[in-house]
Amino acid sequence: MCFFHVEVLMAVALLTITTAADSTPAKTSTGVALRDDRTNSGRILRTVDRNSEERGIASSVAMWAKVKYWAHAGKSDEYVKQRVGMAGLTGKALEFDPNYKYLERFWHRLEGRTLDKWVRNGLRHTEPGWA
Repeated sequence: MCFFHVEVLMAVALLTITTAADSTPAKTSTGVALRDDRTNSGRILRTVDRNSEERGIASSVAMWAKVKYWAHAGKSDEYVKQRVGMAGLTGKALEFDPNYKYLERFWHRLEGRTLDKWVRNGLRHTEPGWA
């Protein structure tokens, strides 16, 4: 009979513990009180204006189309620099500009079109082109 009492006592204790564990809400905060007054106590949490950054597929597709058109139309480097906002930049300032990638894409596409023209015109080697 003593063994039966121990089993019942253990079952009751186990049920009590599991019920208490299920009913206790999990602690979600880290101890810092959060306020919803939207003032942030004068701190600036974000220094970059996310609205000013170029984002999304629409702008990527638009720039791809522009680069393709500029190369197809044979636009000059200066024209493309002006259109991507790099007019007057030279050297390292030009290379470190965020829009430099568009200028490189233009050069790559323009070079490809030049090589395609050579092949269509029957030029089979590039020595005269690079001389």
